Parts: sequence; structure tokens; C-alpha cells
Amino acid sequence: MPRVNSFKVKVKTGQQGMLEAVHFNFNNHKLAFDNVVGSAESGKNFEGSFEVNSYAHSLTLVGPVKGKWEVENITVEYNIENEKLATGLAKFETYSTCLDLFAKGNLL
Repeated sequence: MPRVNSFKVKVKTGQQGMLEAVHFNFNNHKLAFDNVVGSAESGKNFEGSFEVNSYAHSLTLVGPVKGKWEVENITVEYNIENEKLATGLAKFETYSTCLDLFAKGNLL
């Protein structure tokens, strides 16, 4: 199990954005990002990071409490102890693709 020092999430929002703050779940704990640039509003870019310094069992992005959030693409950079920077990129082409990847939250 990897020890995550920190991670950064970049999200490009489509036509349907959200006004509330973006959160994530780390090991089933809902948290807010420490360093935020931009927003999840329609057509905007969101960037947030967090220094975890813990072992990762799970990491999920949380969607809005009400409504939907259309995510065009997302990039996640992980800083993992004793390893090079790892990056993952997902481009969502359909609603079902996003659900398959996240399976949680109201992300389109």
C-alpha cells in the first residue's frame, strides 16, 4: 500500500458546473482541498492539492450534494513516498464512462 505525501487534482468543467466547494474522500474521510485555484463553475478550471502524508486505501472526488457536475477531463498527480511523480488522466466522453471511473458522487 503506497504512502501518499500529496496529490493535485485538475478538473475541466463542461457546461454544467457547480457552485459549491470541491471535496474529496481520502480513506473514507471527506476533506476540502488546501490549495485551490479556479472553480468548478460552468466552463471553468479547478485545481486543488492536499498534503496527505498517509497510506492510501481510497481516494475519490466528491460531486455536488444537489444537481450534477459535468467533468470534461481530470488529471491527478500523486507524490508517493520513495517513487517518482505519478500522473493519471481521464477524459470523460460519456456519462457511463464517468460513472464507471468514479462510481460515486454526482459527476456527469
